[in-house]
Amino acid sequence: MDLVVDANIIFAALIKESKTYEIIFDEKLHLFTTEFFFTEFKEHSEEIQKKTGKTDKELNHLFDVLKKKIILVPLEELLPYLDEAEKISPDPDDVAYIVLKIK
Repeated sequence: MDLVVDANIIFAALIKESKTYEIIFDEKLHLFTTEFFFTEFKEHSEEIQKKTGKTDKELNHLFDVLKKKIILVPLEELLPYLDEAEKISPDPDDVAYIVLKIK
C-alpha cells in the first residue's frame, strides 16, 4: 500500500511511539513524502531528541532507517500538480502533501 506522509505525523509518531509509529515501519507500506522531509528532520532533530530521550547514535540510526523506508519525491515531479493542490488545500503548508496525493 502507498501512503503519503506529512513530516509532522512522522515526528509525532517518533516522539510518542504510538500505533502510528508501528504503521510507519510496517514493511507492507510504501511511504512517500517531499524531498524536504530530511531537511526538516535535521532542523528538528534536537527537539525530537529532547522529547524522545534518544541518544545521538539512536537518533542517527532512526534517521538512516527512515532514509531507507521513505521514498522522496523530487520537487520537479510535483510542479505540474501545484495549481490543483493549491485550490483544494486548506493549509498552504500542506500543498506539497496534497500534490503527492494527486500525483
